[in-house]
Formats: sequence, structure tokens, C-alpha cells
Amino acid sequence: MKYAFGIDIGGTNTRVGLVDETGNIITLERFPTEIENPSETFLRLSNWINNIRVNYKEIEGIGVGCAGVVRVSDGVLLFSPNLPLWRNIQIKLSLESLTGIPVVVDNDANLFALGESIYGAGKGKSVVIGITIGTGIGGGIIHNGRVFHGTFGGAGELGHVTIVPYGPRCNCGNFGCAEAFAGSYGIERRANEIFLRYGRKFNDRLTPELIGKLAKENDELATMVINETAYYLGIFLVSIVHIFNPDVIVIGGGISNWDDYLFVPLRKFVFDKAMKHLTQSLSIEKGALGDYATLIGASSIFFQ
Repeated sequence: MKYAFGIDIGGTNTRVGLVDETGNIITLERFPTEIENPSETFLRLSNWINNIRVNYKEIEGIGVGCAGVVRVSDGVLLFSPNLPLWRNIQIKLSLESLTGIPVVVDNDANLFALGESIYGAGKGKSVVIGITIGTGIGGGIIHNGRVFHGTFGGAGELGHVTIVPYGPRCNCGNFGCAEAFAGSYGIERRANEIFLRYGRKFNDRLTPELIGKLAKENDELATMVINETAYYLGIFLVSIVHIFNPDVIVIGGGISNWDDYLFVPLRKFVFDKAMKHLTQSLSIEKGALGDYATLIGASSIFFQ
């Protein structure tokens, strides 16, 4: 059996796991990302990896997914909205020097899409679009089992497609991006506006998790927030359908846990608005690999 390490570096937490060639996670660790000191994150990762590797002979490599713009050729993170102090960070070079194992680095949403295309909701499909929805919105484009990277690795920044010109400011600095409406901060902003409009006050933040919980308790305003989110996501996904003509769009991240409260109105909008001949073989699915899709996708680089 062959093995590879997969790493998912997020703005809050970092996950690392040893994965076999069938996509099974053998062992796993999670710890807070050192947002002000990348070297500390790399040291902690390498210590864990070096301790685990002594029991496994056939280690093929280390795959790393990180939110932001990654120059894939040399594994440099150029910029990340979720890790603002991580600029021009040599992820590949740092981890290879600490472990002696080959390292490949890519955008986390690319690897989410890759993992889902090999082992998850996109398995067996030719054109898979992966959409991750958390604090922001990431995207990955898979064609025949391979990530489409664009010129240097920046392709797939789908969350920054403009859906409402001169709309709210996005974390990328632009206005009216899909992320500004359907990323978690955009959802919270709209939820606060809707609840305030109807005279409802909450002591807790109206996070996507709370919105989902309230909707499952038949709360009308929470359901309104979800339907509005489906509307903005629908505008976004219709463009994705027209550009890429995918077999499947796989959605992961926190709001995918809204399940049918999100997916039913979202599918209806997309299938109503997109060109009919482009939706005949299209499906829109919740990711099957949960929180570990990026980690599994990162490891899978070495098994293709």
C-alpha cells in the first residue's frame, strides 16, 4: 500500500493526515494555524509528519492545500485573504527542507475539487466544478481528473465573479463578488439586515450555523436568509454552468450543511435560468468527503 500526507492550511486551523491510495485517512491531527508566524506552522507540521513516517515505508509525498493564490510551479503562496500576513511564503521549500519528502502545493479549493472528483460526489465525471463556501468562496476546476490551473495557478477564483456591480465590498477589495453575498460574512450581513427589518434581535451572532439551526426549527426569517442565499448563489452558478458546461457542481463548506433548505431552491433557480441543453446532464451535489476533502485531494496528487 502506498501512502501520502495531506495538509489543509486554513485561516483558523490546520489539518494534516496520512492517507492511503484508496483515499482512507489512516491518522489525523489538527491544530491552530499560526497566522502571524508561518514558520511555526511548518515546524509543527514537520514534527508530526516525521514522527508518523517512521512506521510507514512507502511515503510518496506531501500534498498541501492553502487558501489563496498559489504559484504551483514552486509551491509559493503569493497571497491569501484569510492569512493576510502570509505573502510570498515558500511552503514547498520550507516543508521539503524539514522533512526530506517531496512536496506539492496548490489552492485548497482546487484540492477540494480534486478529492471529490476522485473519491467523492464527482467520482467518474469528466468536468467537475468544486465550490467551497466558508468565510469566503473558493473554486476548483477539474477536467478529466486534472486541475486546471491557468497561467501560473490562479485559475478557479470563482468566488470573485461579480454578480451585483457596485454591490458590497468583498475581502478581495472588489465590490459585488459572489463571496460578498454568499460567503459567511456576507450571509451574516444580510441576516442582520433581514432580522433588523422585521424587528428581531439576537444576542448571538447570526452565523450560518445558527441560521441553519433556526431554519430547521421552521423559523421564517432564517428560511428567508437561506432562500436569498440560494438566489445569489444561483446567479453565480448559472454563469459557471454557461462557462464550463460541467457534469457536476460539488458544494462543500459550512453552508452545505443547510442540506435541502439550500439545495432545493438553489437547484430550482439554476435549472430554471441556465440554458436547457447545458443542464440536461448537470447535477448539483453536496460534497461527500466532508471537512477532509481538501486533505484527501492533496494526498491524491501522488497517486494519479
